[in-house]
Amino acid sequence: MFPRVLVCLASAPLLGSPDVLLGIGRQIGMVCNWLPVGILNALILLFVPTLLLLLVRKTWLTVGIFVVVLAIGAAGQIQNPPVGTVVGVFHAVILVFVMLRFGLSALATSLVLGDILISLPISLDLSAWHAKTPIVVLVLLGLSVIYGFRISLGGRPALDRDTFQD
Repeated sequence: MFPRVLVCLASAPLLGSPDVLLGIGRQIGMVCNWLPVGILNALILLFVPTLLLLLVRKTWLTVGIFVVVLAIGAAGQIQNPPVGTVVGVFHAVILVFVMLRFGLSALATSLVLGDILISLPISLDLSAWHAKTPIVVLVLLGLSVIYGFRISLGGRPALDRDTFQD
């Protein structure tokens, strides 16, 4: 019964926009359009807490106000208010954590990748007519993650012998 449920869930794609069904060229074009939008959103998400920090002068209070504002904005997008509030707080905490711990580049990357993964019709049924083209975009995203990991090492090996010796 469990695989049957997965097939039923996988049969109808969840679409952010029907343009993603027009082929790989359109999907890559949409990804290229999301890049500047993600960077702009990251800059806005960095500017607002910076402005709040100038006003309240306490980091913990700035983070709290910013999480509440983001959670209220995200909660308004979901029809069930209690679920929307929980999802909004969770999403806001993740965004603030990424922004404070890893910086602007990681925030912009997470926003762009989030938009891409939400908008592509990813299916568990690989024989479905809409399952072929998102695979190319997901492979390209995976290659960019591997490339970013390799560059972040700075020429050092990913695993060396000293890591496993005590």
